[in-house]
Amino acid sequence: MLFFSLLAAVQPSPYAQVEATLTSFTAAVAEGDVATVERLLHPSSVQVVAMPGSQMVLDTPAYLGAIKAGKVGGSPIELVVSDIHIQGSVATASTQRSLGAMVLNDAVTLVHTPEGWQIVAMAVQATPVPG
Repeated sequence: MLFFSLLAAVQPSPYAQVEATLTSFTAAVAEGDVATVERLLHPSSVQVVAMPGSQMVLDTPAYLGAIKAGKVGGSPIELVVSDIHIQGSVATASTQRSLGAMVLNDAVTLVHTPEGWQIVAMAVQATPVPG
């Protein structure tokens, strides 16, 4: 019984797991690591990106294709994770990603699966940095 108590004490909290998922996702996008991005996105995930004057909707295959084509990622990204909320197997978080000339403010929804936390949806507000 002591073994299970010690094991439970070593496991990161669900909040730490969600933050680690978002950090790993951001690093994988920056590095163009399609395999890791695919593992962290739920197969049915969708991203809605609002940009000045337009919107873009990307499902998982389209997002992975954009990374493979070099249209997404490939440069350093600074990440700030805030406001993580967890209810059962669903988590929400607010993030801000800075990519030099662009700032992305995200509302992210994740679900806990047998593979761990996966991103189900992202609503992204993309704002150019004045320069």
